Amino acid sequence: MDYLFLVSVFLIGIFSLLSWAFMIWARYWPTVVCSFVHKNVVCRTINGKTVYLPKISYRYFYGGYEHGGTRDRLFGGRAFDKVGDAEIDESELHCYVCPLRPSFSYLRQDYRVVWGLLAVFVLSAFMFVGLRMINFY
Repeated sequence: MDYLFLVSVFLIGIFSLLSWAFMIWARYWPTVVCSFVHKNVVCRTINGKTVYLPKISYRYFYGGYEHGGTRDRLFGGRAFDKVGDAEIDESELHCYVCPLRPSFSYLRQDYRVVWGLLAVFVLSAFMFVGLRMINFY
């Protein structure tokens, strides 16, 4: 068995586990009230399908200092099928702020990514164990 493939599966599993743990930790970051500096929804056509992407910038105060952010989601943006889903409600604008680095923040949590990363970790763990067992026989 090629050990490079085995190491690649192991590293993918470790990366997904660490990313999953980071997302779980980020759910418990303190939230602060934010205000928009700029807010827009961009329309793109990808493979003949129209999607809508939120483009934002916002300001918030944390630890006595003013900070700015542009992240809608923790690991980047998400494309929406409807323009209304891409818009962000201003009445409840709170952002999650990293307590170790207050200049890092995001607005919305994406629960689908958490389960996806966990699934990748479990799959890679099974693949790693299976490939190791094949190696012994």
